[in-house]
This record gives sequence, structure tokens and C-alpha cells, in this order.
Amino acid sequence: MLDIRIVLVEPEKASNVGMIARVMRNFGISDLYIVRPMFSSFTRAYSAAMRARELLYKAKICVTLEEALEGTDLVIGTTAKHGRRSIVRRSVELSDYVRELRWDAKYALVFGRESTGLRKDELSRCDVVLTISADPAYPTLNVVNAAAIILYEFYIWSKKREQPVEPVKRRTREMMVKYISEIVHNLPLPDHKKERALALVSRIISRTYPCGISEGEAAYLLGVIRMIRDRIAGGVHV
Repeated sequence: MLDIRIVLVEPEKASNVGMIARVMRNFGISDLYIVRPMFSSFTRAYSAAMRARELLYKAKICVTLEEALEGTDLVIGTTAKHGRRSIVRRSVELSDYVRELRWDAKYALVFGRESTGLRKDELSRCDVVLTISADPAYPTLNVVNAAAIILYEFYIWSKKREQPVEPVKRRTREMMVKYISEIVHNLPLPDHKKERALALVSRIISRTYPCGISEGEAAYLLGVIRMIRDRIAGGVHV
């Protein structure tokens, strides 16, 4: 069974939350976290959920996005904007991403507000940002439709996947970014270029791990980067 947590950030319509619960039930997903719902009553959510009401009864209501993401291995944000000029908003097409997945991990799928989606700071908290191919004239999907399409793709992947690879631990990824950050800060670059380089490195690492690197490979690479950092900083080889 897929190990996916659905995270809804400040949903504005209770009925949409109920219909997303129905979609989750369709694909065997039961882990639902809601960050600061913008409606005062779940009555319409319960009505829309039909036989998936139990998911709403068990849903966790959170104050912050960080709270909702605790315990997950990979955070996947969603956006209708490709953001080709923005490192934070730069996205991966859903079908391309799922096709390359090798991880058997705890995923968090994060959906934003119906009116404005996820903010830039919320997208920056995600390891990967997905977009769904649609007509450029009107690429924005209703959040319920987006959830259905994404969960369907993951469901089909789970049925066809080969032997999964051991996930790269979040701690390993965080240390990788930390070491590279220390290397970049020692380079003769203006501060704004250092910040952009670090944002790009972080995004590349987040995209690469779930699609092609095992924990063992990542640990070996981490050791190499650590030695480079120590050499540049004048430290000791280990």
C-alpha cells in the first residue's frame, strides 16, 4: 500500500476537503493533515466525503506546515506554475517524476489554497515541486482534480514498481546541503550568487535522491563532499 500523507494548507472550501477524502479512499490513502483550515465547520466536508468520512474523523489539524510534515521522508509540493525563472518554483512534470521513482518511503503530498496555491516560502520547504501538464491557456486545475490525478499516478506506480531502493535518510540529505553550503561560502562569489547557487544545489539534491540514488550511494558521496569541504577549509582529511 502507498505510504502517502496528504497535507492541505489553509483549504478554503470544506466541500473540497471532503471530496479529497473520497479521492484518498479510492486509492487506499488514509493519512490526512490539514493546516489552518479557513472554514468554521466541517459539515459540508462530511457531506461531500460520503463513505470516506472516517478519514476526516481521523484527520490531524495543524497550526504550521512544519508540524504537518513531521515524520515524512520526502515532501512533494504542487503548483500550476512552471516557474522556469525561479529556482524555488521550478517544477517537474508529474508523469516524468513518477516514472523515475525508486523509493519506498513516506511521502507528503502538499496542496495549497484553492485561490492562490502554495506561497514561495512553502514551496521552498518542499523537496520537489510537481506540476500537471494541461492546456497552457488554462493550466490551473481544481485542487480535487489535481489530487485525483496525482494519487492515480502514484497508485499505478506502486502496482508496477520493481524492488524499491532503501530511501536516502533526510539526515543524509541535510548534511549534504550543509557541507556544500560551507564549500560555497568559501568561494570568491558575491553573496547573491552564493544564495542562488545554494538554492540550486538544494533543489538538485532533492530531485536526484528519490529517482536514482540509494542510501549507500548517498553516504559514499557525502563522505567525498565532506573531504572536499575539509580540504578547502584547511581542515583534516577523514
